[in-house]
Amino acid sequence: MIGVLVTLLVTGLSPSPAQSTNLRRKVYRLIERTRERHGLPALHLDRDLSRYCRRHTRQMVSQNRLFHSTDLVGKVRRYNANWWGENVGYAQTAKRLRYLWMHSPGHRANILNRHFHHIGVGVVRGRGWVWSTTIFYG
Repeated sequence: MIGVLVTLLVTGLSPSPAQSTNLRRKVYRLIERTRERHGLPALHLDRDLSRYCRRHTRQMVSQNRLFHSTDLVGKVRRYNANWWGENVGYAQTAKRLRYLWMHSPGHRANILNRHFHHIGVGVVRGRGWVWSTTIFYG
């Protein structure tokens, strides 16, 4: 899903808040457009959950590896969610990340799940890549 990593480009883990917000918006919009093309309703962007997703993404960048949230059930339980899912990944661009997710059955299923009504999005540019955690619930 990710490709071969030949060289690591070590960059700061803290882009400006505006850069992080712009990347988050871009990933969110890409997911929304995808759902719209498939006749699905828009997802409400949950800012609290997005902060959690950003922290998780920063941890992945700092450890230079992908991993899912270990406390996802506890996190979404407070929202009285019956359905939830999580996508993590990294790619050269936000568009490429969406492409990779849509070509992975589990990630695609999360993006196109009709039971999801809310989303948290965390995006960090680090080590030469765009990293993201998205959590869906409904």
